[in-house]
Amino acid sequence: MKIRHEIILTGLLLYIAFSLLFYLYYENVKNIVVQRVEEDISITVNVLSNYFQNLLDQAVSNLLYLSDLKAFKESNYEEISKILKSFRENVKIFHGFSFIDSSGIMRVLVTEPERPDLIGKNFSFREYFREAIKGKIYISEPFLAKTGNYIFVVSVPVYDYHGNIVGVLSGSILVENNELKNIIENVKSFYIAILCNGKVLMDNGVDVYGKNIIERKKELYRKLNVSLLVRYNPYTIGNLNSIIKQYLIFSLIYFIVFIVAYLYINRDIIKPIVRLSSYIKELSEGRYGIELFESCKCEEIKTLVENFNLLSKRLKEYILEIVNVYKRLKNIVENIDIALVVVDKDGNILLKNKLFKKILGDISHVSEYTKEIISKRKKMLEKNIRREIVKIKNRFYMYSISPVSENLLLESFVDVTREVKEKKRLMELESIKRKIIYNISHEIKTPLTIILLSASILKDTLKDNKEIVLKIVRNAKRIKDIIEKLLNYYIVERTEYPHFEKINVKNLVESILEEYQDRISEKELVVKLDIPENCTIFGCNILLKVALRELIDNAIKFNKKGGLIEIRAKEYEKYVRISIRDTGIGLTEEDKEKILQPYVQTKEFYKGKPSGLGLGLAIVKRVLELHGSKLYVKSEPNKGTEFYFYLEKS
Repeated sequence: MKIRHEIILTGLLLYIAFSLLFYLYYENVKNIVVQRVEEDISITVNVLSNYFQNLLDQAVSNLLYLSDLKAFKESNYEEISKILKSFRENVKIFHGFSFIDSSGIMRVLVTEPERPDLIGKNFSFREYFREAIKGKIYISEPFLAKTGNYIFVVSVPVYDYHGNIVGVLSGSILVENNELKNIIENVKSFYIAILCNGKVLMDNGVDVYGKNIIERKKELYRKLNVSLLVRYNPYTIGNLNSIIKQYLIFSLIYFIVFIVAYLYINRDIIKPIVRLSSYIKELSEGRYGIELFESCKCEEIKTLVENFNLLSKRLKEYILEIVNVYKRLKNIVENIDIALVVVDKDGNILLKNKLFKKILGDISHVSEYTKEIISKRKKMLEKNIRREIVKIKNRFYMYSISPVSENLLLESFVDVTREVKEKKRLMELESIKRKIIYNISHEIKTPLTIILLSASILKDTLKDNKEIVLKIVRNAKRIKDIIEKLLNYYIVERTEYPHFEKINVKNLVESILEEYQDRISEKELVVKLDIPENCTIFGCNILLKVALRELIDNAIKFNKKGGLIEIRAKEYEKYVRISIRDTGIGLTEEDKEKILQPYVQTKEFYKGKPSGLGLGLAIVKRVLELHGSKLYVKSEPNKGTEFYFYLEKS
């Protein structure tokens, strides 16, 4: 969606949201107005109902009061006429009075205008007479009088002093009067009308218009058949019209502001961005160095244009530099004495230099490699091996695979024919040397054992020449130790897959210490063991015994007289740390780097000490390598030495 469309859509959504809020507010106000109108209607109904009830109660009460006067009981017509005329002037609710005797003859009529022609006429047929003469209080329904006014008649029986009915006193009452008119006209918010027998007696004259007019009819007084008619339109009452006007004014202002804002944004923001977008597209297509000239009032857009121009300029410089670097690198790759090739994840060859083409030809897929390379390549990728020696056309190459990215591999071929042949020659020489050493050691070991036995016998018999015999024994033992080391070194070097088993560390160490008990006692050494009883490891018993012999032998040989040897084993979750520490002459930093090499001995600190072949620690190193471990050393001159290593816990 384009930014112009997004702005228009956003504006419309905001307007719709406001309109929805306005509608909810408007409906809420309308409901409140309707509730208030209904409350006003209910109040008006109660007021009018009470008015008619009070009117009738007052009329009946006044007539009963008059009927109880002396003139009425004695049927004094002249006096009755005077009383009724006076009463009519003082009590405004009555329109007129009449007194009819028990035979139905009209005797007194007080009305305006006066009707003397009705005096002496028979009114026994009138319903108000027939009902009242029976002793009842009668109230008629309102009717339209000849005067054009709606009235209703109330009649009561008149009794003499003996309780006999001597006549009927009637009073006519106007429905329309000033009090009722005031009540109705005070209602301004809705139309109200008094109905009598379905006809309008009076209304408040309020004009109600519109489509949503609500009409209500309420009964005011059932005896009089008087009801109330109400009409109102909730949308035109109170301030609802003003709210609608405010909404229309706001809508007009909103759209004017929105159009002005849109024109401004379109001119100073959208158009520059659109042009900038087209320039960026050109930049992506390789038109580096182009500049955008845009004049606008928006500081942010100005900054954006300036940054784009700077980016375009620098990008052009960087591309030129990359092109130059690429040319140099391509020249280097083409002329380097290493065969290089870039391969994708599907085995397609994407790039290759001249030397590669010379060695393997101008191939396009790794499937065109030789069978040996394909086989080794598969193995290298599966086992994550980085280098292998391969043979191509009677020459040896170091074949390497290095990941360049997730989908690319860099493969190289380095000619190592001379190195391979030299290594092969050295291995053959090393093999010959080992065989010679083994044969010599084996041939010397048997006669040397005989010499040691003979010297031991002579030591007890030739007491005068004991020192000479002891020298023979010491040197013979020394020769025997050298031969043992040579044989051990030969064995561990030729061992590839030793037999592993569960070994108790403490039992192994104690069995070795028993062999060196005489030498320990001779140098008055203190041996301290810190090995848990049930500490076990997983390894080759024979080879570990050889390694520990060498370490303990060194701890005795290079320790001072009366020194200390500490042998510890500390258990961890998966490994056991074994350490042998002495308080001897120690090692320099230079010695630490050399002592693990075969046939190498220290110089300065070994002066005056019995020399050896320098194979002991080389044997230990090889034994630990066969166990997947490594020998570590901590030492300082004249402060002793600690050798330690880690083995798999059983």
